Amino acid sequence: MSQVNTFSPVGGVANFPGGDSSNTSLQLRFAQLQMALAETAKQGALDYMDAIEQIQKEQQEVAGYLQDARQAQADAKSTGKPTPMSPEMQAYMDENGLAYAKTSAEKSREKMIGSCQAQIDQNNRDIENIPTLITQNKQAIAAGQAQIDKNNQEIQAIRDKYPQHGPGVVVFVSPLDSIKLQRLATDNDTLQRNISGLQDQNTRAENQIPVLKDQNKQLEKQIAILEAAPISYDADQWEVAITSLKARQDNLGTNTQQMMVYIQDFMGQYNSYLQGANSSVQQSNQTLADLARLR
Repeated sequence: MSQVNTFSPVGGVANFPGGDSSNTSLQLRFAQLQMALAETAKQGALDYMDAIEQIQKEQQEVAGYLQDARQAQADAKSTGKPTPMSPEMQAYMDENGLAYAKTSAEKSREKMIGSCQAQIDQNNRDIENIPTLITQNKQAIAAGQAQIDKNNQEIQAIRDKYPQHGPGVVVFVSPLDSIKLQRLATDNDTLQRNISGLQDQNTRAENQIPVLKDQNKQLEKQIAILEAAPISYDADQWEVAITSLKARQDNLGTNTQQMMVYIQDFMGQYNSYLQGANSSVQQSNQTLADLARLR
């Protein structure tokens, strides 16, 4: 029987009769790997570009605060009076841990804000705990009422043992049963007083929730007023803020330069991987062309 030459696709490359396509398949797989690495490098560069864009926005913000701080310092020098720092500048400096001189007025404000916040936190804890307290009280009320019902059953069982003249009128009770009746009646009175106290406590607790929420709203308004109130600084105190802002500005610039180095490195990797992929594809195409000529 004569041998029939056939070919079938393997890995996207045909095995032609009389030729070997394993090299072509390997070249294509290598090209795919190079393309994947190129895409990873490209994404790394894009990530750093996004980070630089955010840094540049912050640099513009810092430059604006620096200009405002220098103007405020100049005004303080010319007038001999402290000039205020905007709440936005103070918030930025606090958020980024930048140092600035704190006056006695500012320290007092921070103390007041801290006291207000501590009270808000306590109120929130009370609001959170009130439902649990009410549930526990209701459980205690139910248990107390169950005990009263049980005591009443015992009282009625004792009374049923004796003849009566008219409803509920006991003619004679033994001394032992008399003591039991007194004890049960006393227990019921005590239980009823406890139940009434727990019910009153639940009512007060339920009424306290809206009071605490309203108090929190007032405290939050007070905090907002305190935070919005500007604090004034003299020329020397402004110098502390200016120094901190300049240091922040320099640090942002250093970060930007470092990220540019990373971007250049990623772009070099991207170009290298892309060239490698193109070279592998060209070699694969050449191999296919050579195989085609062998058909």
